[in-house]
Amino acid sequence: SYILQDDEASSDEYFKRLELDLRRDLIVGHTSFGVHRDNYKFIFNQKEANGSASRGEVRSIVLAMKFIEAQLIFEKTNKKPIVLLDDVFSELDEKRQKSLTRNFKDNQVIITSVEFSE
Repeated sequence: SYILQDDEASSDEYFKRLELDLRRDLIVGHTSFGVHRDNYKFIFNQKEANGSASRGEVRSIVLAMKFIEAQLIFEKTNKKPIVLLDDVFSELDEKRQKSLTRNFKDNQVIITSVEFSE
């Protein structure tokens, strides 16, 4: 499997990789390369968040990334994306839930949840 290194992670290289994998991806029914397959490390209080942050804090970090992603899409396309957030409230306290809805108030957002709060 081919991995793009930091110094060659240009958009041309990225799209070449997607084209190379297209036939196989169509056969297996999913993409095998892309940002959805990347692994990220987040530093939280000078430690890797994966081992030191609470589940709610980790969820908040991921949601912040989603918010940034939506903003970048808007900046590039001048169109607000539809944001789908699945079961986001389950590990967030009430303060973080309100912050989430406030941050996404100008976006079209579909939120699924097993819990309901007003």
